[in-house]
Amino acid sequence: RIGVFGDSMADGLWAALYRDLHGEKGVTVTQFSAVSTGLSRYDYVDIQAKTARQLSETPVDAAVVMFGTNDAQGISLDGVIHDFGTPGWKAAYGKRIDDLVGLLRANDVAVYWVGLPKMKRAGFDAKMAVINAVVRERMTALGVPLIETTGVTADAAGEYAAYLPGASGRPQLMRANDGIHMTMAGYRRIGAPVAERLKRDAGLDAAAARLQTTG
Repeated sequence: RIGVFGDSMADGLWAALYRDLHGEKGVTVTQFSAVSTGLSRYDYVDIQAKTARQLSETPVDAAVVMFGTNDAQGISLDGVIHDFGTPGWKAAYGKRIDDLVGLLRANDVAVYWVGLPKMKRAGFDAKMAVINAVVRERMTALGVPLIETTGVTADAAGEYAAYLPGASGRPQLMRANDGIHMTMAGYRRIGAPVAERLKRDAGLDAAAARLQTTG
């Protein structure tokens, strides 16, 4: 039972994982993500409380988490507003990550965090890089698998590219016009390593191999 948590980017990731995994016997992929949400503005949507409610209503075994595109803004914590990117903001954002991972683990949920892709606008890309850096640090500290996406959403020079080689090797449109979100081909591109990791950890690849051998 896989649950996908996050924002509008996670919505697309859920669609990709659903297409890749729903045919696996005994596997469900449930969408818990919602547009315009994130870890910065708990005065708007308290993700910690929302996730606790979702888990109580629909238990899952594994959580795929992808937040960040709405998070380049200040965080209010204990009556203090920390501006984006400051040391106080990074500490506050890190705490919200830790709290969310702690909540999921307390419910016996395995956590997989997905990093943010390369972005078109340099200024926005730099902000997402700040978020990716905090996420990377916390995942390392917490021992949570992090599936990075900047590499698979950039060209050979490491730059943003709307078109990247598809499965056939031909260029395929991977990004939406806003330079932030993906096309379905793009979501499947970033979802493929996530699905591969989930299948490996759940032993689905081994089970498929055994069926082929005995069949």
